[in-house]
Amino acid sequence: MRTTSLLIILFYSFPFVYFAMYQDFMNQSMLGYLLILIAAPFLAVLSIRFSHRLTFIIGNSISTLTSFYFIHQMTEKVQWGYYFTPLTVHQLFIVVSLLNVILQIITIKVAKYRKEGGS
Repeated sequence: MRTTSLLIILFYSFPFVYFAMYQDFMNQSMLGYLLILIAAPFLAVLSIRFSHRLTFIIGNSISTLTSFYFIHQMTEKVQWGYYFTPLTVHQLFIVVSLLNVILQIITIKVAKYRKEGGS
């Protein structure tokens, strides 16, 4: 793998979904979700432009796995399940993770369309 790919994977390794949920719970702040809206699509476009799809897949997998790990650890220590009602912590994790990937795929498609000369 090239250095660019490894660097993108390193940035992708950040547990975006966990961070968003943690900020929401601890600080009643939506800034974590805003980070997902900005950073994840940016990394997706970089991974496709300077690397290849494998970087996108590995990066999202690592981010999702690290988020799941930290969410699981927090669930064992803190009673935060009531906060995300009507969803459970793990249901919200799945929903946000799926929306994150969908947003990235849409961003990649838009970037490719613009690069090909679409308006």
